[in-house]
Amino acid sequence: MKITMKNVTFLIGAAVLALSFVFQTPGYAQDRSSPAAPTGPRPGVQEPATTSPPEAVQYSILQWQACCVQLQAGFNLAFQTVETCPTNGCTFGFADMIQVGNSGTSGNRWAICGAVDGNFINPPCPFQGIVLGAGLYSVGNSLQNWHSGAGGHTLQLYVYVDAPALLANSEANFIVHIP
Repeated sequence: MKITMKNVTFLIGAAVLALSFVFQTPGYAQDRSSPAAPTGPRPGVQEPATTSPPEAVQYSILQWQACCVQLQAGFNLAFQTVETCPTNGCTFGFADMIQVGNSGTSGNRWAICGAVDGNFINPPCPFQGIVLGAGLYSVGNSLQNWHSGAGGHTLQLYVYVDAPALLANSEANFIVHIP
C-alpha cells in the first residue's frame, strides 16, 4: 500500500475520533434541572430574563478548602458567612468553583446550591452532572445571586449529591453589591 498524505490525514482523523469516544464524559439526562424545589414558573412557561439595575461591588469574601471532606447524600453545607446589607439593601453574588469526586455510586448527580437566610437563590442550584468514580474528580462552577433588604444575612453554599462522595479543592466567593 502506498502511503499518501490523504491516507495519513484520514488515519489521524480516525484516531482523533476514536480517542474522543474514549475520553468523553458520558452525558446524563436529568429528570429535573435542580435538586431544589421549584420557585418560579412551571417548565414550559417562558419568562423574560430578569435584569437588575446597575450596582457596585462593595466587597467580597473569599473562602477555600483543600481536599477532602466527606459528602453525605443530600445537601452538605460547605461554606458560610454572615454579611450585612446597608439601608438600601444589597445583592449577594455567589461565584463558586467546587470540585467533587470519588463516588462509589454510578449516576450520582451533584449540584452547587447557594442560599441566603435558608432560602435557595437564583438560579436554584442547577445540576452539574455526575460525580466521577474512585480516585477521579471534576470541577463545577456556579454563578448565583439574591437581592436582600437591610440588615444581617446568612450566606450559605451547599453541595448536593445523590449518594456519598468527596468534596475536594474548592472555593466560594461571596460578593456584596450595593445600589
